[in-house]
Amino acid sequence: MKDLITSWSDVPIIIDLPFASDLLGLTVAQLKKKSRNGTFPAFKIGERSWRVKKDDLLNWIDKHKVQPNLQKRW
Repeated sequence: MKDLITSWSDVPIIIDLPFASDLLGLTVAQLKKKSRNGTFPAFKIGERSWRVKKDDLLNWIDKHKVQPNLQKRW
């Protein structure tokens, strides 16, 4: 990332895919593929530019969190 982000309030309202990829730890290619098949909420601006709204990104993160297995193994 170009600048260190320490709070969600510092994240812009509209994010480009390289920035989103840094936040999520996924590649831009993975996010484009997910966007094209409708599993990631990005939208295209013009011919080549992909963007995602911050609120949509937060909702996507909430829906795709892996819940820890809290069962005790004895």
